[in-house]
Amino acid sequence: MTIEFYINVLVCAAGRCIVDGQLQILLSSCRRYLSVLRVWNNMSGKKKNVASPGHEDFITSKPETIMFVGERQMELLDEHVDIIGALIGKNLTVKEIHRLYLVDTEGPTYSKTLKTVYRHLNALEKADLVRVAGHRKYEGSRQTEKLYCRSARIYFQQDPKGPKWWETIDGQRQLDQLGKLAVKFFDIPSERSKQIKKLVQQYYDNWGQVVRELFEKIAEEETLADIFGDADIGEIKEQSRIVGMLGAISQSPELFKNMRKVISEQE
Repeated sequence: MTIEFYINVLVCAAGRCIVDGQLQILLSSCRRYLSVLRVWNNMSGKKKNVASPGHEDFITSKPETIMFVGERQMELLDEHVDIIGALIGKNLTVKEIHRLYLVDTEGPTYSKTLKTVYRHLNALEKADLVRVAGHRKYEGSRQTEKLYCRSARIYFQQDPKGPKWWETIDGQRQLDQLGKLAVKFFDIPSERSKQIKKLVQQYYDNWGQVVRELFEKIAEEETLADIFGDADIGEIKEQSRIVGMLGAISQSPELFKNMRKVISEQE
């Protein structure tokens, strides 16, 4: 068996198969990509961040580099992924956002009303996921329109400085289940379950440290933020998980040597 196989077993939690997790991410990403493709189709031909002739944009607020979001905020991001996707690197008016839902140019016909778009934006603004970036002024008129932007270039679901899930009561229960699963799967003595649990917890401690360092660097270095700038939340989560895994492996060779020994050696 290869070290990659052991790693995949290692990063499973509570008997949840890594394949199922990847499938869930894949399905979520597919839905996001379809929404983004629709956004690009409806907004094709527009210049990025440049108002039409006769317009002038006054920007007073810009997105933060990174924001850690809670469960409810994550639900809203998933629900309104088309709006969040359209605002990547852009400041848009409500009418421009409304064009995302254009289904027939002859009518024109929209799948959502302008009133509904206002309601969506209001919900996102209250959740601190979008903000007013400034306003657009029209030449020869006192009329202005609000411009909206994302509150952050990068959204991440879990605060790496927050509580470690594997140290919670539920996390300990999951690690216990993982130890039992490994004992049965690798057909090794049951007393090694505690050893596996301890090694897995050490792995997650190392993994968490690497992820914390990653997001500290993203907040400080523009080049790293640019890499994640156009990625959706599912991609950011998966890529940061892999970076954490690679960092934990490179920094803890002895840990994986011990894991291989516990899993492979027979009495």
